[in-house]
Amino acid sequence: MSTDQAISAELLSADIVFIVQCLNDSLREARSTHMMDVRDSIGGSVTLGFSAYLRFLKQHSYVTLSAEHVLSLTGTGRMVANQGATPKLNEQVQLFFSHKLNADPAAMQSELEDRAVLEAVESKPPTWMAPPKTVPAPARGTVPTKAQTPLASPFVLGDPVGRGPNGRVVRARHSILHFEVAIKELREPHLLVGNSASLVASRLKREVSAQARLRHPAIVLIHDLDQTGAPMIIEELCEGGNLRQRMTSASRPSLLELLRAFVQLLDGLTLAETEGFSHGNIKAENILFDRYGNAKLSDFGLSRLSGRSDSGGILADVAAIGALLYQSLTGQPHSPTAQFVSKINQAVPHGIDWVLDKMTTEEPSERYQDAAEARDALLSALNDPRFGRPGEIPVMTTLAPLEEYGAEASG
Repeated sequence: MSTDQAISAELLSADIVFIVQCLNDSLREARSTHMMDVRDSIGGSVTLGFSAYLRFLKQHSYVTLSAEHVLSLTGTGRMVANQGATPKLNEQVQLFFSHKLNADPAAMQSELEDRAVLEAVESKPPTWMAPPKTVPAPARGTVPTKAQTPLASPFVLGDPVGRGPNGRVVRARHSILHFEVAIKELREPHLLVGNSASLVASRLKREVSAQARLRHPAIVLIHDLDQTGAPMIIEELCEGGNLRQRMTSASRPSLLELLRAFVQLLDGLTLAETEGFSHGNIKAENILFDRYGNAKLSDFGLSRLSGRSDSGGILADVAAIGALLYQSLTGQPHSPTAQFVSKINQAVPHGIDWVLDKMTTEEPSERYQDAAEARDALLSALNDPRFGRPGEIPVMTTLAPLEEYGAEASG
């Protein structure tokens, strides 16, 4: 991560908590915790090189490292993953990184070299591992040239699209290429996490980067982040509003359109899961629609930055999708004692009852264990080729009206 701010203990403590939480998520969701895989999943989201943090975590017994370079959390590490930074952790960071605190970040460039990771474990990499490639890094502390200025500069702001607790969203048009985007202007972002402006700037970049790496038709595409002034996230323009707006409008989606939208959302969540991400704050306002009615998940990063993220990982995301589908189909909020959907909305096939029941059951171990399993169960219950099949979920590219669910599919 590149930053013009001096390195602080607060910033490094936040990095360590982030790394431990990423490792905890990987262990809980049975993903690889090989040292190199953990390093790659974190990417450039932390201030120093991964090796420096790994030395700290090993020395203070937050993690263990096997002979095969597989990382595990100790009890103390799990406590930090669940509770965040502790006074003891902050004190350890202050002592361990004392030579780096308040240093010029440009002097830390060598920390980012991949070979330092290997030095941290004091052993050679496995024979199957190719030598790391050295990618020249841009010089830090330099004044950007015109070609390096943030992407937001060529955009001309237009009419407001919406407003929420974190700020407002406006429509914008590229002054040269004439395509439109949405620009999310964040209001007083330091209030989102209650920390210093420099720490929030770092965390905002990290969290927005998480969504920017997710490329799927059912996930809002992030184009860029502009932090030259008030932070602005430049993202895909979704002209169809959010789920709450659509469900309360005069032109509510048809049953087929609703079911197709939730199949799309589960497919997008499947991609996010394979990339190591969960959402943590799925709600009607975070489900957007494009002009053709395709559903898209938004605000992966902001849910964690604002502290409103559910720590239940992918299982909590699956339950949230199920609860929203239930409410969309019945007009009633889901509860543990809720009736089957088909009892309230007789147009819904009975098979959906069992799928939603399993998605939303109170005991996480009894839910579908990943988004792909929930998606496939929903597709099986629908039994209609118009919804697609695993790996081939259709994306609408026409404004032509859809037939109601239950009508014979053409083709």
